This record gives sequence, C-alpha cells and structure tokens, in this order.
Amino acid sequence: MSGRGRLAAAAALCAAALTVSACGGEDPDDGERTQRPAPETSYTEVEFTAADGEQRSGRLFGSGETAVVLSHMGRAGDGQDDWLAFAEDLAEGGFQVLTYEGRGALSEAWNDVAGAVDHLREGGAEKVVAAGASIGAMASLHATVHSETEVNGVLWLAGVLNNSGYAFAEADVSGIACPVLIASGEDDSYGAGDDAAKLHEWTAGVSELVLVDSNRHGTDILIEEEAAVAEELHGAMTDFLGRVAEEPAAVC
Repeated sequence: MSGRGRLAAAAALCAAALTVSACGGEDPDDGERTQRPAPETSYTEVEFTAADGEQRSGRLFGSGETAVVLSHMGRAGDGQDDWLAFAEDLAEGGFQVLTYEGRGALSEAWNDVAGAVDHLREGGAEKVVAAGASIGAMASLHATVHSETEVNGVLWLAGVLNNSGYAFAEADVSGIACPVLIASGEDDSYGAGDDAAKLHEWTAGVSELVLVDSNRHGTDILIEEEAAVAEELHGAMTDFLGRVAEEPAAVC
C-alpha cells in the first residue's frame, strides 16, 4: 500500500473510534473515571432533637471537652453562616462547636438551644456554653434559666430584654451561678447596648460587660468595617470561652 493509502486508512480508523478523544490517545472513559475531589468543609452535618421534639439540622465543628452552641440572629437572611468564621476559629482553638438553622417561631427558639446543648452532652462534652446573637442570645439565656438543660456558661451578644416573646427581669437571672459574657455595640441600632448594661447590673457577681464602639447589631460587628472593633469583640468572646474551658465547671 502506498504512503498515501496508509494515511487514508489510519484516518478512517480514527474517525470510526468515536469514543476516542484523539487518534492514538487514551479513552477517558476506559477504566475508572477520574473523580473531582469534593469541596473541603470545616464541619460535619448533624441532626439533633430540640426540647419540644422538633428535628433540627446543624453543623458540628472541631472536638474538645468544652463545647459551644452558637445560635444566630432572627432577621430575614440571618443563618448559621453568620457564625461560620468564628466557629472555625474556635474549632482550631480546641473547642467543639455546634451551629444550627433556627426556626421561624422565634419565641420557641430556646427549645433548639436546649436540644443542642443536650446533643453535645450526649456526644461527650464535659462543659457546654450557650452562646447567641440577638434572638439567639435571648433564646440561650431563656434555655439556661427556664429549662432543665445543664449549661456551664452564657455568651449574650446584642440580646434585648423584652422582645419576640422573651421578657427578662432581675428575678429571672439573679440566681445564675456560671460565668456570663454580656456584649454589644454601644450604639446598637436595636438598643441592645442599654439592655446589656442593665443585664450586667442584674448579674454583676458572675458577668462581664463588653461594649464596643459600633452601631451594628450582633454578629454584624464581626464584619465591622473598622477592623479594630471586630477584633475587640472577637477577642473578648474567645478570651471568655477560654476562661470557661480552663476554670472548674460551674452549672448555671
């Protein structure tokens, strides 16, 4: 066969091999298909049962003897992503952290906090801190003082004393015996700064008050344009949780 004939025959064979990407190349479907690696995540998806029996979904970060429940704010668009960076930082620092998607009925959100705390206890956590922002703070405090859930610390960020079905008075919180961090933007647009100062008065024996120079609300401060303000709040919260982890356990 002439050289021209051999080239024509080879071209015909290549055209017939429809599954081959190039003549003489390997078939990408031959054998095992190369899989793209799944995106890395810093958490495990979990399910837990709230105190009223509802099933909730959340994210579990890290591991450690001290665990933190982070409850998010209740405005449209708020969710557990608001706590994502802080949860990752805590996990890197040796804490176990649980965030979750809150329910629409804000007045019942304390049931989620209680269920999340119990879930962490069942998983082996020796200490659990109930922490939250805005409605998450209010739900955390309500679960601490009005349920049988065993909490070892409370982190209240920009909660208010009377809103969304929650109402706190001095008599409700005067018996708290565990460490409490009360934080807010001093000029919080919802008035949380003033309520933080009042709550601190009622719990002066066990609480610490941190007011930062911001009019933003709750976790919005953590993305404050003024980096020093965000760092101040971040540092105050991580320092508080570190002290809870290191000190002998106290039950609220």
